[in-house]
Amino acid sequence: MRTISVAEVHGVLTFYHDFARKPKGQHVVKLCRAEACQARGSAAVEAALVRSLGIAMGETR
Repeated sequence: MRTISVAEVHGVLTFYHDFARKPKGQHVVKLCRAEACQARGSAAVEAALVRSLGIAMGETR
């Protein structure tokens, strides 16, 4: 059996967005922030979500 280092676990944990170090909220909203999505107005969608939900990106309640 191969031993996995802490660095390897950390690398996987921080690479994949669906993994988290602390519990996520009951509901998760995902918003594309890639260049193509930004060109189509994702910043305005993000701003509207932040206003509507009352929390910043990455936060939970």
